[in-house]
Amino acid sequence: MKSFKYVFLLSLCVFSSCILKKNEYNPAVTFEEKYTGEEKFPQPPGQDVDLACWWNQFDDPILNRLIDELYSDNFDLLIAFEKVEELRNLYRIEAGKLWPEINAGVSWKRSLRSNTLFVEEFLGPLYTSTYTIGLDASWEIDIFGRLRFGKKAAFHDFLASVENARAVSLTVVAELVNLYVGLRANQERIRVSEEYILALSELVHLADNRFTSGLTAQINLKEAISRMELKRADLTKFRKQWQETAYNLAVIVGKQPQELLELLSEKRPQLKPEGRVPLGMPSDLLRRRPDIRQAENEIEASKARIKVSKAELFPIFSLTADYGLQTQFLEKWFTSPSRTWSITPDLLGPVFRGGQLRANVRARNARQKQAALSYEKTVFNALKEVEDALFSYFEGSRRGDSLREDLASTTRIEQLVRDLFQSGLESLTPVLDRVTQVYESQDRLIQSEQIQMNDLIALYKSLGGGWECSYTP
Repeated sequence: MKSFKYVFLLSLCVFSSCILKKNEYNPAVTFEEKYTGEEKFPQPPGQDVDLACWWNQFDDPILNRLIDELYSDNFDLLIAFEKVEELRNLYRIEAGKLWPEINAGVSWKRSLRSNTLFVEEFLGPLYTSTYTIGLDASWEIDIFGRLRFGKKAAFHDFLASVENARAVSLTVVAELVNLYVGLRANQERIRVSEEYILALSELVHLADNRFTSGLTAQINLKEAISRMELKRADLTKFRKQWQETAYNLAVIVGKQPQELLELLSEKRPQLKPEGRVPLGMPSDLLRRRPDIRQAENEIEASKARIKVSKAELFPIFSLTADYGLQTQFLEKWFTSPSRTWSITPDLLGPVFRGGQLRANVRARNARQKQAALSYEKTVFNALKEVEDALFSYFEGSRRGDSLREDLASTTRIEQLVRDLFQSGLESLTPVLDRVTQVYESQDRLIQSEQIQMNDLIALYKSLGGGWECSYTP
């Protein structure tokens, strides 16, 4: 035992010279105190919006139901959850390596002894039976941390998979709400188109009566009919777009389209971009955004693997032991003289591997630097997404205000021109032009509000809102 101790200490001295210097790359990310251009916002950003379930502020029960079903049936989420389960169990495997491995066994061996092994004839029994029952154990004593750091790396891999699942949740929820916004916007465009067609049909009827009475030219009547047929073609296009959006919604929820068409066909108002904007500090993104937290865990996992690769430069010390009962006589199997045991300490260390181990350390260092650089890129990209969404949202708000004023003004003018036409003081063409302008103003406003809603959703997503309400593995 003493000789083994000396060999072990000598091995430590030899292999300690193989330690490589610490070469970890730590990302340095600094944040400004506020977002760029925050003082230019037209209204003070609110701080009381529940980012966790931001879609609840739209008060749409159908949207809430779709999101609930999304969490249980969306394929991307289900795949992400299974990945979490996989890495959770891989972590348990790594944690289990720190404990001794114990096995139990029972065996029976029947053998024929050769009679030519000895010079003289063997007088014992040629046929023998050996009965064995026992336990054997092996345990790697983790002196240099190879197993501990492997466990730590697996743990951060597991945490990164959880954050990835949350990021997937955030993404698919935002995608679903965007589709739902488009669905309701299409529904609104269909409604406005139907009203426009109805208004044109009334003008066609009135123009036909006037043409019959000789009070208007035939060309005016044909122009009114042409505009009405053109708008009917647009209406068909809007209905097709609604159908496609409904099918896309069904796919993202994880349903057959027929299962949701009746629900989605229910008339609901267009979602309005009137949500408050909870800004906070730019550094809050580190706490809220799952992709940033995933990148942080990937850095920690890569650091732990560097330590694993360095520990592989040192010898592995393990103990192997077994205890049991062994005999050739079945009736003596469970007696004290049949006991057998052994204990074997092992020391196995690398002597020559052609530079593989050092190269592995350098490779792990390079991977850790990649993870750190990816973290910095993720943070900068997060800041950019917030800035872009903020700018687009507030610029869209200004555009929406202008479009609403234009619609009000155009509607007043259209009503005046229509009154003049009905009094016989104006021809049909100006009325057609004004009715068309009102429709186009309404359509522009619907599209503008849809775009601003998309910008608001992008802002909530970029701020890291939405994953808290989902199932967290």
